[in-house]
Amino acid sequence: DQQEDALGFSLGDVLGTLQRRKWVIIQAFVFVSVIGAVTASLAPSVYRSGASLLVETAGNTVVMNMGGTSSLSPLIQMRQRQSMQTQLTILQSAEFGRRVAKRVGTGEATIGASLSYGAQPETNIVTIGSESVDAKAAARWANAAADEYVSLTTESNKGALTQTRTY
Repeated sequence: DQQEDALGFSLGDVLGTLQRRKWVIIQAFVFVSVIGAVTASLAPSVYRSGASLLVETAGNTVVMNMGGTSSLSPLIQMRQRQSMQTQLTILQSAEFGRRVAKRVGTGEATIGASLSYGAQPETNIVTIGSESVDAKAAARWANAAADEYVSLTTESNKGALTQTRTY
């Protein structure tokens, strides 16, 4: 009882105030609920799509040179092991973004999309995420990024092989 006097109000006072103000509380609840529902219905839907890539990083490889009159002679090509962070940096570069946009091209599904890249821990798997207000665009951008990465990797490997042959 002394504690109630020290605070200046009791639980009964609080409950009495809530009882008297119940219509104000109900009105505020309804108002906030209606505003939330209207906002949610007016917000555009966001569609998500994704792709996964298995990244094969090359270590030391041996390439056999079979040309000429000499017997088979090994040609050792040393390639630095590219880390997953290196691959993510390539995927996040502006040049890669331009290549993906070029691959998507023009048409119905060229509505912009937000691309994100991530690496799954303890694996060589890169995930590509795409978000857009158009479901087809989200899928097209994620697939284009995956296809472009495969194309870029193929180009890089062919270039390394050509350099090895000319050596």
